[in-house]
Amino acid sequence: IPTGKADVQGARLRGVHGAASFKVLKVRKFGEYKRVSREIAAASVFALGSHPGIVEVECAFLEDGCVYVQSPFYAGGNMRQWSAGKDEGSKLAAAQRIAEAVRFLHSNDLIHRDLKPENIVFDSA
Repeated sequence: IPTGKADVQGARLRGVHGAASFKVLKVRKFGEYKRVSREIAAASVFALGSHPGIVEVECAFLEDGCVYVQSPFYAGGNMRQWSAGKDEGSKLAAAQRIAEAVRFLHSNDLIHRDLKPENIVFDSA
């Protein structure tokens, strides 16, 4: 979601199994809010045809000038954290899964727009 730096926090919610991640995006202008809303709506399309390589948006809401986006928490960390000490075979297998997820996005006429190691997460170390 192209609004500059986002703060991502992990959390455990009372009464809910597992943990969740919350991406907090500061929205400074109404035009940014409209763009963020479109991005969230596009991400939410995957409820119709999900892909195992795409993080699910569980919910999103606006409060006090910030957009909060909830998704599952992935304990394996981001790509930079995960890849430290991994062998070449593991890294190549991950690259193939990432390429398949990007292909899925493109086949649905969507572009990620911020694909980088910090935005690629793994469910286990």
